[in-house]
Amino acid sequence: MKKVIKIALPIFGVIAIFSIMRFVFFFSRVISGSMEPTIHTGAHIIGIRIVNEYACGDIVAFHREGRSVIKRIAAVPGDIIFINDNNKTVGVNEAVDAATRIIQVPDGCLFMLGDNRENSFDSRYWTEMFIQKETVFARIL
Repeated sequence: MKKVIKIALPIFGVIAIFSIMRFVFFFSRVISGSMEPTIHTGAHIIGIRIVNEYACGDIVAFHREGRSVIKRIAAVPGDIIFINDNNKTVGVNEAVDAATRIIQVPDGCLFMLGDNRENSFDSRYWTEMFIQKETVFARIL
Protein backbone atom coordinates (compact mmCIF):
# COMPACT_ATOMS: atom_id res chain seq x y z
CA MET A 1 0.00 0.00 0.00
CA LYS A 2 2.83 2.43 0.84
CA LYS A 3 4.43 1.69 -2.53
CA VAL A 4 1.20 2.58 -4.33
CA ILE A 5 0.93 5.86 -2.40
CA LYS A 6 4.58 6.71 -3.16
CA ILE A 7 3.91 6.25 -6.87
CA ALA A 8 0.36 7.68 -7.03
CA LEU A 9 1.05 10.87 -5.04
CA PRO A 10 3.62 12.37 -7.46
CA ILE A 11 1.49 11.36 -10.46
CA PHE A 12 -1.57 12.99 -8.91
CA GLY A 13 0.50 16.09 -8.13
CA VAL A 14 1.71 16.40 -11.71
CA ILE A 15 -1.83 15.98 -13.06
CA ALA A 16 -3.18 18.57 -10.61
CA ILE A 17 -0.47 21.11 -11.49
CA PHE A 18 -0.94 20.51 -15.23
CA SER A 19 -4.72 20.95 -14.89
CA ILE A 20 -4.34 24.23 -12.97
CA MET A 21 -1.81 25.55 -15.49
CA ARG A 22 -4.02 24.58 -18.45
CA PHE A 23 -7.56 25.33 -17.26
CA VAL A 24 -7.20 28.06 -14.61
CA PHE A 25 -4.31 30.23 -15.81
CA PHE A 26 -3.29 31.63 -19.19
CA PHE A 27 0.38 32.27 -19.91
CA SER A 28 1.67 34.10 -22.97
CA ARG A 29 4.32 36.39 -24.36
CA VAL A 30 3.26 39.69 -25.96
CA ILE A 31 4.50 39.97 -29.54
CA SER A 32 3.25 43.45 -30.50
CA GLY A 33 3.41 46.97 -29.15
CA SER A 34 -0.35 47.56 -29.25
CA MET A 35 -0.70 47.56 -25.45
CA GLU A 36 2.33 49.73 -24.63
CA PRO A 37 3.09 51.36 -22.26
CA THR A 38 0.86 49.13 -20.10
CA ILE A 39 2.30 45.87 -21.44
CA HIS A 40 5.62 46.03 -23.29
CA THR A 41 6.54 44.03 -26.38
CA GLY A 42 8.17 40.78 -25.28
CA ALA A 43 6.61 40.84 -21.82
CA HIS A 44 5.38 37.60 -20.30
CA ILE A 45 1.82 37.84 -19.04
CA ILE A 46 -0.49 35.76 -16.91
CA GLY A 47 -4.25 35.71 -17.01
CA ILE A 48 -6.99 33.88 -15.21
CA ARG A 49 -9.46 31.81 -17.20
CA ILE A 50 -12.17 31.28 -14.58
CA VAL A 51 -13.79 34.70 -14.93
CA ASN A 52 -17.31 35.11 -16.26
CA GLU A 53 -17.84 38.86 -15.90
CA TYR A 54 -15.78 41.47 -17.69
CA ALA A 55 -15.96 45.25 -17.28
CA CYS A 56 -14.88 48.31 -19.19
CA GLY A 57 -11.16 48.82 -18.60
CA ASP A 58 -10.29 45.13 -18.16
CA ILE A 59 -7.39 43.82 -20.21
CA VAL A 60 -8.43 40.47 -21.66
CA ALA A 61 -7.30 37.71 -23.99
CA PHE A 62 -9.71 36.61 -26.69
CA HIS A 63 -9.76 34.58 -29.89
CA ARG A 64 -9.90 36.47 -33.17
CA GLU A 65 -9.25 34.98 -36.59
CA GLY A 66 -7.55 31.92 -35.13
CA ARG A 67 -5.19 33.89 -32.87
CA SER A 68 -5.08 34.90 -29.24
CA VAL A 69 -5.24 38.68 -28.95
CA ILE A 70 -4.69 40.96 -25.94
CA LYS A 71 -6.66 44.24 -25.77
CA ARG A 72 -8.53 46.46 -23.33
CA ILE A 73 -12.33 46.46 -23.15
CA ALA A 74 -13.28 50.01 -24.13
CA ALA A 75 -17.06 49.59 -24.31
CA VAL A 76 -19.67 47.04 -23.24
CA PRO A 77 -23.22 46.32 -24.48
CA GLY A 78 -25.37 49.44 -24.60
CA ASP A 79 -22.45 51.89 -24.65
CA ILE A 80 -22.40 54.48 -27.44
CA ILE A 81 -19.12 54.87 -29.35
CA PHE A 82 -18.16 58.08 -31.16
CA ILE A 83 -15.32 57.79 -33.70
CA ASN A 84 -13.92 60.55 -35.93
CA ASP A 85 -12.71 60.16 -39.54
CA ASN A 86 -9.10 59.40 -38.73
CA ASN A 87 -10.11 56.61 -36.28
CA LYS A 88 -7.74 58.03 -33.68
CA THR A 89 -10.25 59.76 -31.43
CA VAL A 90 -12.77 57.54 -29.74
CA GLY A 91 -15.33 58.59 -27.18
CA VAL A 92 -17.41 56.16 -25.17
CA ASN A 93 -20.75 57.60 -24.03
CA GLU A 94 -19.25 61.04 -24.67
CA ALA A 95 -19.16 62.78 -28.05
CA VAL A 96 -15.81 63.66 -29.62
CA ASP A 97 -15.06 66.52 -32.01
CA ALA A 98 -16.12 65.79 -35.59
CA ALA A 99 -17.46 62.33 -34.79
CA THR A 100 -18.42 60.73 -38.09
CA ARG A 101 -19.48 57.34 -36.79
CA ILE A 102 -21.80 56.84 -33.85
CA ILE A 103 -22.39 53.20 -32.96
CA GLN A 104 -24.03 51.37 -30.07
CA VAL A 105 -22.38 48.20 -28.77
CA PRO A 106 -24.82 45.31 -29.37
CA ASP A 107 -25.85 42.81 -26.69
CA GLY A 108 -23.29 40.08 -26.13
CA CYS A 109 -20.47 42.11 -27.72
CA LEU A 110 -17.45 44.16 -26.67
CA PHE A 111 -15.53 47.03 -28.30
CA MET A 112 -11.77 46.54 -27.91
CA LEU A 113 -8.87 49.03 -28.05
CA GLY A 114 -5.12 48.75 -27.62
CA ASP A 115 -3.53 51.19 -25.18
CA ASN A 116 -1.08 52.33 -27.87
CA ARG A 117 -3.67 53.96 -30.16
CA GLU A 118 -1.04 54.87 -32.78
CA ASN A 119 0.10 51.26 -33.12
CA SER A 120 -2.94 49.10 -32.49
CA PHE A 121 -5.06 47.18 -34.97
CA ASP A 122 -8.27 47.03 -32.94
CA SER A 123 -12.06 47.51 -33.13
CA ARG A 124 -11.64 50.85 -34.89
CA TYR A 125 -10.24 49.10 -37.95
CA TRP A 126 -11.79 45.63 -37.94
CA THR A 127 -14.42 44.83 -40.56
CA GLU A 128 -16.50 43.26 -37.78
CA MET A 129 -16.05 46.01 -35.21
CA PHE A 130 -17.17 44.04 -32.13
CA ILE A 131 -16.10 40.75 -30.61
CA GLN A 132 -18.50 38.29 -29.05
CA LYS A 133 -18.15 37.99 -25.26
CA GLU A 134 -17.83 34.22 -25.71
CA THR A 135 -14.48 34.67 -27.47
CA VAL A 136 -12.94 36.15 -24.30
CA PHE A 137 -11.14 33.41 -22.40
CA ALA A 138 -8.96 35.16 -19.78
CA ARG A 139 -8.58 38.39 -17.82
CA ILE A 140 -4.96 39.53 -17.72
CA LEU A 141 -3.65 40.08 -14.21
